Amino acid sequence: MSGDELIARIRKRDQETRCILLIQDATLISDPYRVYCAPVVVATKDIGEKEMPLRQALLAAIGHTTYRSPSVMPARTDCTSDLDIELSEREVELLSCYAKGLNLRESAECMG
Repeated sequence: MSGDELIARIRKRDQETRCILLIQDATLISDPYRVYCAPVVVATKDIGEKEMPLRQALLAAIGHTTYRSPSVMPARTDCTSDLDIELSEREVELLSCYAKGLNLRESAECMG
């Protein structure tokens, strides 16, 4: 069973469970067209990126929303979850500031 399938089974039993699927580079190379259904997916090759995908993944898991690190293809349309939340543009902007490590005051200044 793949990690993606395991997360799907866990979430069927308990929708409050928050999971992050961490995939290794080898997974991307061996199957570059693999589409992951897990709500939050981070590729190890992206971890050092300036967008700080691991931090953004943690925030997404906490906020019951979705996140895909830059090199991971988007989820299929049949991968939707009852827990998917639509965030406003402003909320996404604020989470992005937090993911960059800004405190509340710095985030407020950044957001105007």
